[in-house]
Amino acid sequence: MRERTPRDVEIFIDTLITNNEERTVEQAAKKLLPSLTLKQLRYLSVSLDPKEVLSSVSQFNRNKEVAYIRRGEAIWMWDPESKKEVPYTGSLFASSLSLLRRDEPDTGASSLGKGAETGICYMCYDVSPTECMKRDVLDIFANLHASSLEVLL
Repeated sequence: MRERTPRDVEIFIDTLITNNEERTVEQAAKKLLPSLTLKQLRYLSVSLDPKEVLSSVSQFNRNKEVAYIRRGEAIWMWDPESKKEVPYTGSLFASSLSLLRRDEPDTGASSLGKGAETGICYMCYDVSPTECMKRDVLDIFANLHASSLEVLL
């Protein structure tokens, strides 16, 4: 599995409501790793201004989601009221391991501009990276015949 270096602009979208897909994947993984806690975020790597992407209700629903923008080492939180990025002081990447699943082909990226990529980020907590990297666990996060997994740095 390869490592993924951060892109120039990456957007991570979390749900404020119960994410049923997240719970289902977590329950399956807990059969192998009982102490695992999982967080799932939608991932967008874009060349567009994040304001363009996050102002579109088809990409971001401010009533149900919260968005974070990563530019290099800096992480910003999207303020939908002012339509601006504000500094984020939390620890978004505090998990022991963050995996990015990208489907092949990446059909979601076509509306986001040239060079855009989409995926699902899985943040694994309360387990070691070694435990998460076992083949049977990775198979829960991605069908390797239809998608790829990368370790987010």
